[in-house]
Amino acid sequence: MKRAGTLKKVDTFLLLVIAAVIAYWVISPSFHETGKAADIEVVLFDDKISYETSENGTVNVEIWIENLGNAVARNITCHMRARNQNGTILFEGNISMTSSILRPNETCTGYCSFDLMKNDTCVYYTVEVMWNTGRTIFSKKTSIF
Repeated sequence: MKRAGTLKKVDTFLLLVIAAVIAYWVISPSFHETGKAADIEVVLFDDKISYETSENGTVNVEIWIENLGNAVARNITCHMRARNQNGTILFEGNISMTSSILRPNETCTGYCSFDLMKNDTCVYYTVEVMWNTGRTIFSKKTSIF
């Protein structure tokens, strides 16, 4: 009788331990990526001014981002704001990226365009890239001659 009671206690204890491990595995989003983190950086920001479609000029912006970290980055969004020298907003919005998930060492691109105003002399860009475990901000100033 004592042996049956002891086995019952051991079985219950093992079931509790197994349930705790399974619960931790299900609840913890980074269980498989312990010690790893995604790190997205803007690796290319290229803006070109074209006078073909607008007499004031149109700016075409291309952005390349890369995951330099060791984990998968998910739910990637890229928001850009462009202002002229007076602080007037020329463009503000999300840029459609070619992927919303990046594995380590993968890249994706985004593209947008907007019109310049008549007397613009420079454009100030602020780009914010966000993903499931972080965000980064990139700034640039482009002079218009």
